[in-house]
Amino acid sequence: MKLTRFDPRDSEAMAALLDLYFSWGHPESCPTPEELPSTGYIVPGKAAVFLYSTDSSLATLEHAITMRDAEGHTEAIHAICDALIADAKAAGFTKLYVYCGNQHAVRRALAVGFGLSLNAERWQLEMRL
Repeated sequence: MKLTRFDPRDSEAMAALLDLYFSWGHPESCPTPEELPSTGYIVPGKAAVFLYSTDSSLATLEHAITMRDAEGHTEAIHAICDALIADAKAAGFTKLYVYCGNQHAVRRALAVGFGLSLNAERWQLEMRL
């Protein structure tokens, strides 16, 4: 599986990201280049995830999206998460969060090593690095 480091200045990369959002019928939810962090990966036609850094010991994974019904999308998102977890560790973060609004995303996060806790609005998953 070939991961590509995402560059929001690359119009082809942005088009591939928009395709993922179109597959779910929510192109309006696609982040703009200005809203994306410098660290993220995409497997065009399969999945994308981004690492949002803070000036603390915490970071979050956001804008995780897969191509609806694409073969290999689960493997793609797992590979991307593994790469972002390695990037977060290398950057010195000690905690990584992901917030999920559905059970499929929760299962994927648990599969790559996150622990589960609940908050009032959505699933909160945490990984100590």
